[in-house]
Amino acid sequence: MSISLHEKGNRGNVWSQKNNPQRTPQQRFIDSLPERLQWGHGKELYYWGTRASVISKAGYLELPTTQWHYLILDIDHEGAGAFWLDEGLPMPTISIVTPDNGHALYFYELANPVLRPINGGASWLKRRPLEFFENIRTGYIKALCADPGYTAYSCKNPFGPMWEPTTRWHDKQYTLAEMAQAVDVPSSRRYRRDREPDSTSPHSQLFHAGRKWAWENVGSHSSRDAFQADLHSWLKGYYAEHVRPNLEKEIGPHLIHSLAQRIAVYTWGKRGTRWLRDQTKNRGALSLPPVCHRLTDEEKQTEISERQRLGAKYANQARASKTEQAILSAVARLREAGTPLTKAEVAKQAGISKRTVQRHAHLFAGVLDDAA
Repeated sequence: MSISLHEKGNRGNVWSQKNNPQRTPQQRFIDSLPERLQWGHGKELYYWGTRASVISKAGYLELPTTQWHYLILDIDHEGAGAFWLDEGLPMPTISIVTPDNGHALYFYELANPVLRPINGGASWLKRRPLEFFENIRTGYIKALCADPGYTAYSCKNPFGPMWEPTTRWHDKQYTLAEMAQAVDVPSSRRYRRDREPDSTSPHSQLFHAGRKWAWENVGSHSSRDAFQADLHSWLKGYYAEHVRPNLEKEIGPHLIHSLAQRIAVYTWGKRGTRWLRDQTKNRGALSLPPVCHRLTDEEKQTEISERQRLGAKYANQARASKTEQAILSAVARLREAGTPLTKAEVAKQAGISKRTVQRHAHLFAGVLDDAA
């Protein structure tokens, strides 16, 4: 069905009403856009305008930030326009193919849009639909070798002169249940993100930040007292920098001390257990997508080798950072206690060798009491 440029942008048309069951997929896409939005000829959205004025000229459009009307997948592989057919997946409502390289952008229109939180807010939103949507998206990303880093902040404009010739439309809306039937959907428990702290509660912010620090650092301490002291010191610094500036009234220091004690006791009790090892493993730290099953064996091996190299580099950097933090914390504790600052004492407090302390002497140049 062809639509005139006047019809594309005219909100007053009969078909543009939300309760009109005869709307085409083209009309539904336009209705899903913000009334006023950012747009650009390239990926950078430099301009503002009404959707009526930009729908026929923009190369890229801003998408709504309050809800998902589509599950959108960016597939950066040659021949991606037919991947859905190869994998036995539902036909996308909209598919846009890049002529130069055969890459594709898929839009699966949702029969019921999913509300999305903004900047971690809107805590009243139900978590299960959000988790279900994200898990389905994960399943489709894996099946299609799509880009997991695509944020769906903006998209190619299927009506723009750059993409209209290679855009295909399919008049179909999908429920999440229908989408889930076509792929392996990971469980919510496995992929659930840690609950966001309540931005209005200083206790919630301190608890979440302190618990994360405790999981990451408990293994580098030799005694619970030292671990709790470091956690308490870290929480005081976090409170001063991130929490106190947003409070009208300062909270009592006893709260931070009590919170540090509770977190330290619980985390220390889990020290060395499989549970804590699972919590502290930094899985997915590099945010790399799964190795695409469409690659040849040689390409897969090359990709795996490159990922191993990147992982080793990241691990070395993380280990160095952790060692530096342990040394700085040890120095702070010794100075607070009035203990002479020697390499041996720093090594003992940090739980590392004196040789390691020597390699990091630049961290405390001029404050040690021994010259050796």
